[in-house]
Amino acid sequence: MGSLLVQAIANIVHSARRTRLLYGICIFANLGLLAAAGLAASGPLAGWPTSALLVCLLLAFSAATLGLVRLFAIPKAVSTTLSAALRQFEPFAQRSALGLSLVDLHGRVRYINPALARLVGEDKPQDAVGRRINTYYPEAQQRRLDEEMLPCLVEHGHWEGEFELLCGAHARVPVEEQAFLLRDGEGLPRLIVAIYRDLREQRRTEQQLGDEQALHEQLVGVLPGIYCVLDESGRLRRWNPNLERYTACTTAELCGQLLADLFEPEDGAEITATLKRALSNGHAEVETALTQRDGGRAPFQLSAHRAVLGGRIHLLCFGLDTAERSRADARLRVLGGVFEHSREAILVTDAGNRIIAVNPAFTTLTGYQPEDVLGQDPGLLSSGTTPPALYHGMWHELHRKGHWEGEIWDRRKDGSLYPKWLSIDVVRAASGEISHHIACFHDLSERKEAEDRIRHLAHHDALTGLPNRRAFVARLAEALSAARTQGRPLTVMQIDIDRFKRINDLCGPAVGDQLLVELSLRAADCVQGGGAVARLGGDEFAVLLAGARPAEEIEELADKLLQRLRAPCLVGSEVFELTASIGLSRYPEDGDDAAVLLRHAETAVQHAKAQGRNRLQRFALGLDATSALALLQENRLREALRAGRLLLHYQPLIDLDSGEVRRVEALVRWNDPVEGLIPPERFIPLAEECGLIDAIGAWVVDEALRQLAEWHRQGLDWLKMAVNLSACQLESRELPQAIAEALARHGLRPSHLELEITESAALRDPENAAQVLTRLNGMGVALALDDFGTGYSSLSHLKLLPVASLKMDRSFVRGIDSDPEDAAICAATIALAHELQLNVVAEGVENASQLDKLKRLGCDLVQGFHFSHPLEADRLAALLGSGARPWLNGGAAAS
Repeated sequence: MGSLLVQAIANIVHSARRTRLLYGICIFANLGLLAAAGLAASGPLAGWPTSALLVCLLLAFSAATLGLVRLFAIPKAVSTTLSAALRQFEPFAQRSALGLSLVDLHGRVRYINPALARLVGEDKPQDAVGRRINTYYPEAQQRRLDEEMLPCLVEHGHWEGEFELLCGAHARVPVEEQAFLLRDGEGLPRLIVAIYRDLREQRRTEQQLGDEQALHEQLVGVLPGIYCVLDESGRLRRWNPNLERYTACTTAELCGQLLADLFEPEDGAEITATLKRALSNGHAEVETALTQRDGGRAPFQLSAHRAVLGGRIHLLCFGLDTAERSRADARLRVLGGVFEHSREAILVTDAGNRIIAVNPAFTTLTGYQPEDVLGQDPGLLSSGTTPPALYHGMWHELHRKGHWEGEIWDRRKDGSLYPKWLSIDVVRAASGEISHHIACFHDLSERKEAEDRIRHLAHHDALTGLPNRRAFVARLAEALSAARTQGRPLTVMQIDIDRFKRINDLCGPAVGDQLLVELSLRAADCVQGGGAVARLGGDEFAVLLAGARPAEEIEELADKLLQRLRAPCLVGSEVFELTASIGLSRYPEDGDDAAVLLRHAETAVQHAKAQGRNRLQRFALGLDATSALALLQENRLREALRAGRLLLHYQPLIDLDSGEVRRVEALVRWNDPVEGLIPPERFIPLAEECGLIDAIGAWVVDEALRQLAEWHRQGLDWLKMAVNLSACQLESRELPQAIAEALARHGLRPSHLELEITESAALRDPENAAQVLTRLNGMGVALALDDFGTGYSSLSHLKLLPVASLKMDRSFVRGIDSDPEDAAICAATIALAHELQLNVVAEGVENASQLDKLKRLGCDLVQGFHFSHPLEADRLAALLGSGARPWLNGGAAAS
């Protein structure tokens, strides 16, 4: 119908040709006269009278005007005739499903039918008349109209292609458009007729077919085994990727290949026979094997089916790898065994969250038999104590990530509650829908109990069960905060058992431990609910008394403690009578933080001991001249640290086998302008008491490593450095990180450094010390136990510390050549250390006799005044770099 209408419109335009030609000639003739008149002034008419020229001009203008009027009347005639033709074809255009438009050469719409009006969103077709046609095209499509369609229409008179039309403000409708350029009898373009076909349904159909094709290809791609389509002669036309994988053939090699040729000749003959049976009977199967390029044979069960595709007979073949099926069956058996014998409880639910399977471990843990829970919601296990928000978060994570794990509490069949660690995974079908949930869980009760025990041990003394130093300091800090808020005082007591070390030395640590337990019970019984008792370490205890208490009440409690602690203690068959000294400090008079109050209580204890022991001593700044002197010395030490008056001397350690210096020990000195060089034993305890030890210890480590790096640059790159650590440094968990940063800062390896600790320092907080030392040892830093044999329980704790060397205290070495007991202790220490694969360093070697005795006992390294006093860095470097070996004969001692 669209082509008929186009032809009709073309005839209408052509019918005006003769009338239009006549008036055209008239116009151009009169215009010629008008032009001639214009030349009269300078041409052959220059001599004409003015009146004659005016008459000619008026006649020419009248004739031209008449011609133009006639000419412009023609389109009106054409339009009238076109309107008549449209009325004739309008019933067809109105009913047509195709859109139709007539557009003039100015791009304005002369007519559209209802079908096109619906496509462009117009309520009435006549609403589009007079509008520019390009308003119904998106901006990008408008450029195609100008750059593609119009040039083609002018050149060929016809164009077709696909466009998008705007339907309302946002919607776009894909259409197939055919446009025709109508010319009149003179070949001049007059109208553009366009026919539009809505492509939306076609696109939907194509999309559906494409999706189905893609789904089919995906299905074929994931089918197990091989799948292929053969023509009637048995040649391959289509196949899945598995065929290429099994045969190691390319697509080009397989295309048109006979299926039977992929098998060994005897197998191929059987394949050919099977395909013939399938053509005859519609279906046939055979057990065969496919030889792969690596020589292996894959067993297959091949099934062939006759099918008619596109009017031609084809064969559809399916091959299932029976070896893979056997492996899958074996895997299922293994998984079944894992399910049955797993020590973790396993629960499986369907998509509706109903239990469909549980394993024996589930029954053991929960007490529920399978028949009790199958078909039930897992909520029957709920304890009722888990917050709903946790379950909400669990389901959110499962839907978002497909996995959730965490700790919850559940209820057993007998009603008992227990904590468990639950892990849930979502299983999805090939469609992506959830098919199952698998939950695995185990009982956390034992771990919880272990964690509780660990937390208790972290804050309580393992021997007495009392709060330890860490817990006491935390409790004291809380009490101080409350005291500040409420404006109330509090009291701290420190209790030291007098001469307790002698009991440990004479009777052994086991007896000492029993005494400490008994004394802790007595102290706790005295204080009861009136305060808190803690064991700070060794034979030191502390008492916290919060709230306002009269001085008389505090003194009465202290006297009660002294009386109870000195009462006889029976351990085995032995009776011990002990005394104690108590130091007391109060907030706010004696300090305003926990560390200060404890330090002042300890100072008071020392004064009590100095005054004869078995007494109470309250802290006071003017307690005696010693207190004032200690305060003055503390201020001088702070000034020395700020002014850089600390320095290091270095003492060599000599290997007795080679006579060579293996490492040097850094020893800090205080260069006081008044007293000169002050040894560390005089100011290190003060630094620990006043809180300067961390700063001094960090400076010593950094300066020693700086000097070692300098010696390495001077060629002494075999030298290592030993540095002493204080008890306060060892309590810092940041110590390993600080050591690592100092080594990196000076470009040294951890193996270049050895840290020396005393056993008493390690035993102040053995758990923390073991952790810190283990981290240092793991970094590669060597560790040495200094002053070995002078601690409380050397042998029992030696195996717990990751040390590589023992340093025998100088008190034993001093008498090795004169005191049989000292010699025996040294011999036993060396033998023990070597049995434990440890090196032994003897300190304080001052003469050749001691050296000779140590050699015979097998000591590894020695140091002392017999070889060299501690020296400044430059003097020691000169001695080490001289090439002389004066060490073993004591020749360097004078240096």
